[in-house]
Amino acid sequence: MTTDTRTTQFNYPKPYPSNLLAADVIRLRDALDAIDSDMAARPDAATINTLIDSAVSQLLDGAPAALDTLNELAASLGDDANIAATIANDLAAKLDKSGGTLTGQITLPNNPTSGTLQAATALFVENSHKNWQLVSNTHAAFSGDRLMLDSSGGAFTVTLPSSPSQGDYVQFADGAGQLSTNSVTIVRNGSNIQSTADDLELDVDNYGFTLVFTDSTNGWRLA
Repeated sequence: MTTDTRTTQFNYPKPYPSNLLAADVIRLRDALDAIDSDMAARPDAATINTLIDSAVSQLLDGAPAALDTLNELAASLGDDANIAATIANDLAAKLDKSGGTLTGQITLPNNPTSGTLQAATALFVENSHKNWQLVSNTHAAFSGDRLMLDSSGGAFTVTLPSSPSQGDYVQFADGAGQLSTNSVTIVRNGSNIQSTADDLELDVDNYGFTLVFTDSTNGWRLA
């Protein structure tokens, strides 16, 4: 009787010591035929390369060259193995759009555009709602000042703000009706007044006006 022994992995028939030679020759022939068929069915190098290229292409799915390797992806995430936690912590430290308390300084425009939703500094709001102040001697003006000029004690000067921004303004009014007697000189402080590089002398009683800064060429303009 022929003993049927087989290989462990592919179940090919193999000879056995007690088998007749004629029987094992047939078994060896069958084993060689099976091996030949299996080898023929294996893909060649070109087929394997095509399959690999296709798999890699599907994996990349059009990713840019700068992000088409695992190393590049890791670098883009700062090589942070806990990137999700890092992002969550960063977001938790941000001010919520519904409001909250800022712990650091922020920079706001010196002169917010009228009619917009720009934020304004407390100083800007304060200056834009300044009360009139009586001035009777040398004075350095700030943007938003409202100056009531009293020259009954003698002539004096008012110096305009240095390095003004477009839209800055200073208001003036005669507070004592003495400008024709004791004039007040508005010192331009480096900027033009009415497009000229001259200080402005106030010598007309009971007169009020506003100077608004436009630009470096025109300077302060009467409004």
